[in-house]
Amino acid sequence: MDSNEISSLKIPTEFLNTYLTTEKKKELCEFLNFRNDSGHKVGWPTTKKYLIEAGFEIKDCKPRINGKQMCCSIITYKEEEEK
Repeated sequence: MDSNEISSLKIPTEFLNTYLTTEKKKELCEFLNFRNDSGHKVGWPTTKKYLIEAGFEIKDCKPRINGKQMCCSIITYKEEEEK
């Protein structure tokens, strides 16, 4: 993925500031449709790396959802540092 594509990356608001379960992460990967050099779709770990490069902050957490502890991530915009 080239740096121009990364810097212009747009994430739908439904995926921002909310718990992303495994299913939601798969939906986001499908939506973004990133591909590796061989043309295969990439999964969450690579997508996460691209999002961080694009200026998003990703926090991993384990909240209880419907009484079950789930592995989730939360995507937010990185706060601009004050100068």
